[in-house]
Amino acid sequence: MGGNKPIVTLSNFTIDENEYPPLDVPLVGTLVDSMTSLGIEPNPAHLQSANPPIQVQKDEQMNDADFKDNETSAAPQVSGYAGASIPIVKQNLSKQERPTSKPKAESRAIVPLKTVTPYNNRWVIKVRVSDKSKIIHYTRKTSGKLFNVTFVDESGEIRATGFNEQVDNFYDKLEIGKVYYVSGARVNTANKQYSNIKNEFELMFDRSTGIEPSHEDDNSIPVNNYSFVPLDAISELEPNSTVDVLGVLTDVQDVTSITTKKQTQFEKRDISIVDDTGFSIRATLWGEKATEFNTKPATVIAIKGAKINDFNGRSLSLLNSSSLIISPDIPESHLMSGWYDSNGKGQSFQSQVDNRAKKEEPKRITLETVLLENLGHSDEPDYFSVKAMAAVISQNGTLYYPSCPDCRKKLVQMPDTNWRCERCNKMFEKPFYRYVLSVCLNDETEQIWASAFEDSGNMIVGVTANELAELNETNPELKIRKLQEFPRLEYIFRIRATQDIYNDVKRVRFSIVSISKLDYAAEAHKLINDLDMLN
Repeated sequence: MGGNKPIVTLSNFTIDENEYPPLDVPLVGTLVDSMTSLGIEPNPAHLQSANPPIQVQKDEQMNDADFKDNETSAAPQVSGYAGASIPIVKQNLSKQERPTSKPKAESRAIVPLKTVTPYNNRWVIKVRVSDKSKIIHYTRKTSGKLFNVTFVDESGEIRATGFNEQVDNFYDKLEIGKVYYVSGARVNTANKQYSNIKNEFELMFDRSTGIEPSHEDDNSIPVNNYSFVPLDAISELEPNSTVDVLGVLTDVQDVTSITTKKQTQFEKRDISIVDDTGFSIRATLWGEKATEFNTKPATVIAIKGAKINDFNGRSLSLLNSSSLIISPDIPESHLMSGWYDSNGKGQSFQSQVDNRAKKEEPKRITLETVLLENLGHSDEPDYFSVKAMAAVISQNGTLYYPSCPDCRKKLVQMPDTNWRCERCNKMFEKPFYRYVLSVCLNDETEQIWASAFEDSGNMIVGVTANELAELNETNPELKIRKLQEFPRLEYIFRIRATQDIYNDVKRVRFSIVSISKLDYAAEAHKLINDLDMLN
């Protein structure tokens, strides 16, 4: 053979089935590319007559004889003449250990979850499933289905969503508490309207997404990323914000049903939890979270991503994206359980109030100052306290209403004289009446009209709304006298001033938040201090 032409001999090699085509795929095209890169000009006529490659089934058993026969019968040479054939050497895999193939995700570098951004699409994360939603069926412009899942690792958390085909591919595969390698999902900016996860991005499963279970030691990956807030601090947080809490379940109410103005019906259930700060708070579960909740009191529960409400004090409401974990296996949970067993069971707890009212409440002012400073004209409520007398109770309009003993909503009287609560879907023989009075308050400078509800009304009138309703049936004149001759005493009123629209006209509405009797000794000391300051 003349000329300086390179000779390539291939021997003792294996093919990685994860990286290259199976062995039964013809390699002629690969041969031509390799020869061309080496400066060898292949002859097409000879290529057509080239011996076909020996096909090997993946699980075929081979012996030494096969190996030797193939080695001697094939011509192990490659030259400038393309008529030479290329042998495929069969290794005796039955006599040696087959190479273990790891999933591709495990063989690639794992990155922290917090580094996943839309600007980098070649990543693999090793994460634990902390929460998974039910499959949601929707009908908008088109119909379909979706589900959400929350992934966590030691660096953070992220929300992922799968639609339609990806629901079929991944919903059953992903299990809460287990660890997976995830790759190939799209990274989008998070829509905070539907998610309270603390990440500015979220994942979207598509056809290129890969999810493989991990079979390694995963103790380094947390079960969930909590940022627990003590219950005594919730009153300091803004309403409508979300919070993670940990506490011991102390009360579980029955499931009730409510109907919205759009005639949509929802099931709800109220529960109460306490913690070692000495506070309790009510949390409302909705939908399946309410109907499927069957946890017994004295159990530690963790709530992630609950919304803070500020109606009649602070409470929590679980959103679709919120999660509730029973007896989480974390150190904080074990400490909380030990505290409750040793000290908490016999302890009394304070309910949550809106501390914004306390923080925004100035020192006691006069009613004249309330009007001069236009309190109640801003978008946010104004709170103030005043020493004043309840001078007049208006007898025009509603004085009290028939309420549900459970949820306080107005009852409807049925033809059989029973009363029905539309919200609780319960029947009652008689209602529980609650005050909705309009009271004129006077001090030495000015007067205002304010709404007085149950507790305030009881103190001002001197009888309960139930007693007044009974007088209306048995002795209407005595009822009128009660409203005219009630004790006209001075109280310390805490009042909320809000802007209201009535008949397209803006006005300020004053509502009595709380009422307390005068402590005359404390009032005397206050007057002395005020005089000292003036001097």
